[in-house]
Amino acid sequence: MDGDGLSLVLTGPMKGYWVLRAMVRGRRRDIGLGSVNLVTLREARDAAFEMRRSSKRESRVRRVPCIALRTTAMAPAKSI
Repeated sequence: MDGDGLSLVLTGPMKGYWVLRAMVRGRRRDIGLGSVNLVTLREARDAAFEMRRSSKRESRVRRVPCIALRTTAMAPAKSI
């Protein structure tokens, strides 16, 4: 765990997936961020940061489901 809820779950040799453990509506949720083969550490940290930031920002206005946080944070960056 990186101290902010991001962890790598190993399922076998050279296999695993990234998980963000967060509190959503007062309940602990484990939000999958993707396979270690597809998502780099930098991408996982960026996605986790965006999810935490979005959940704090959105929770002030309205309740947001976990899937909405994951969809927003994992969307590819739009280039200009």
